[in-house]
Amino acid sequence: MSPDEEKKSAPKEDNKEAQDIADKLLADLLGEEPKKKEEKKPEAKPEPKPEVKPAPKPEPKLESKPEPKPEVKEVPKSEIKPEAKVEKAPEPKPEPKPEVKEAPKPEPKPEPKPEVKPAPAPEIKEEKVEAPVIEEEEPEEPMQYGGAVEYNPHVKKPRPPKPKKEVPKPESAPAPAPPKNIMRTICLDKVVVNIGVGEAGEKILKAEKVLTMITGQKPVRTISRTTNKDLGIRKGQDIGCRVTLRGESAEEFLLKAFWVRQNKIWNYSFDKEGNFSFGINDYTDFKGMRYDPNIGIFGMDICTTLKRKGGKRVANRKLLTRKIPHTHRITQEEGIEYARHKFNLEVLK
Repeated sequence: MSPDEEKKSAPKEDNKEAQDIADKLLADLLGEEPKKKEEKKPEAKPEPKPEVKPAPKPEPKLESKPEPKPEVKEVPKSEIKPEAKVEKAPEPKPEPKPEVKEAPKPEPKPEPKPEVKPAPAPEIKEEKVEAPVIEEEEPEEPMQYGGAVEYNPHVKKPRPPKPKKEVPKPESAPAPAPPKNIMRTICLDKVVVNIGVGEAGEKILKAEKVLTMITGQKPVRTISRTTNKDLGIRKGQDIGCRVTLRGESAEEFLLKAFWVRQNKIWNYSFDKEGNFSFGINDYTDFKGMRYDPNIGIFGMDICTTLKRKGGKRVANRKLLTRKIPHTHRITQEEGIEYARHKFNLEVLK
């Protein structure tokens, strides 16, 4: 320290000591303990923070440059010399192994089995047991008193055997006998041949040609009764044609149609009143008909109606029309029998 600084710090220390003495004296007079001066604690020095060194940055990798490919010079084909072919040495063939024949093994002879004699069965004496004879009691004769016979319920009289009934053997179904009433005989009413086209124009003209060729009659056109947008039909439009046959011409046409079907028809083709219907795929199936490319292919529906000789006029007359009674109507079984015996049909089930 310099001498000037020492001079300045010296009087300060003397003043402190004099002040302390004065404080003690006052405390003795007043009867109090001198106040202790709080010693100042030395301030803790802050610890130095550790220096954080920044992480070293990764050095940029040097991109490896692709090595230059060696240049390959193309040699002209004329300069290429053909390589000499190296002949392979023939492989040595394996020597055939000598076949070793195995000596035949001696077959073992079967050992003779010792004969075992069955032991004699013990004799069993059969004792005859006589069945006791039971004497049948003869029925007592009825007592007679004054010519009258007494009734005995225990006595049963033998009944004579019943005669056996002879069962007739089944025979082939005979033809139905003609009814007693002629008005109830079944006959053919009409046959309707229909071809449905669904639209007017050339198709109907072609269908009319087909019907005239088969039946020999002029067809009539059928007209739609309702409008159907899905089918593209409106009311009053021509949609097909038909022919109605009666009498001998109807029977002749049915014989031709059944020939196409090989004289077979299903039982569900008959309705409750004996009428039946069936279809034919193409008109060329008939005898003597050939395919015409100008016409094409046309099928048809054939419907037959049966009736009795008398009684149908009641439902068709203009005055006093009445319904035909159930007893006079034709049943499905009668219609099947008529078709079998009239046209020699085979009805399939």
